[in-house]
Amino acid sequence: MKRALTVIAVWVVLFWTAAAVTADDGGTETVFHLGAGARAMGMGNGFVGLADDATAIYYNPAGIARLGTQQVSFLHTFLFEGTMYDYIAYVYPMGSPGSFGIGAMRIGTDDIGRRDLTMDIGDFRASQTQLMLAYGRQFDGRFHAGLTLKLVNQSIDNLSAYGYGLDVGGQVQIWDNLQAGVRLQDIIGARLKLAQEKERTPFTFTAGMAYMRGLPWHGLQGTATLDFDKPEHRSLKIRTG
Repeated sequence: MKRALTVIAVWVVLFWTAAAVTADDGGTETVFHLGAGARAMGMGNGFVGLADDATAIYYNPAGIARLGTQQVSFLHTFLFEGTMYDYIAYVYPMGSPGSFGIGAMRIGTDDIGRRDLTMDIGDFRASQTQLMLAYGRQFDGRFHAGLTLKLVNQSIDNLSAYGYGLDVGGQVQIWDNLQAGVRLQDIIGARLKLAQEKERTPFTFTAGMAYMRGLPWHGLQGTATLDFDKPEHRSLKIRTG
C-alpha cells in the first residue's frame, strides 16, 4: 500500500508538473526532460550544440544530418519504485537527400497495487510514451537543419490520451573546432486530456555551443559544451558538460 501511494504521488508530479515547482519558478516541463543516452546525460544534457549521434533525434534533429554511418542508441535505466526510463533510436543517412531517424522514449511504472479499505483488488500501470520520426539535411557545407515529429501517449490505469508534437533544430559549424546549435522543442506541443483538463507540453528554446580540441594523450579529443535552456514559464537553465 505504501509503495502504491508513493508511486501514484510521484506520477501525479511527473504528469502534471514534470518538475519541482517553486514560488519563483512556476510552470511545467516534458516528463522526458531527463534526456536521452548515457553520453549526453553524462554531459549534463548540454548537447544541443554538439548532437552528433543517434540521440540527436531528441536533442537536436539537425545533428542526424552530420552522421556518415547508420547508428543505433539505446538507454534503459531504473528511476524510483520500479519506474523505468527507456530510449531507443536508429538513424539512416542517405547522403544528399538527407538523414532519417526513428526513435521511441518511455517512462513507466508497472504493477502498481490497487486496494480498497480492506483488500488488494489488482494492479494498474502508469506511463508516457513518445514515438519520433526525424529528418535532417545539410545545407551549404556548414549549416544543418532538421525536425522531429512526435506521437505522444499518456496513460494512467484505464485513462489514455494521444497528442502530437514537433521539434525543429539547426546547427552551424563556426570554425573547425567550434559549432553552435538551436532547438525549438515542442514548437507544437502535444495536447493531452486524461480526464477533465487538457494539458499542453510546454515549448522550450535551447541554444548551445560545443568546442572540440585534441588532447596530447594517445590521440584523444576533449569536448566542452554549454547550453542555455529556457522552458516556457520557467527560468533559464545553464547546462554544461
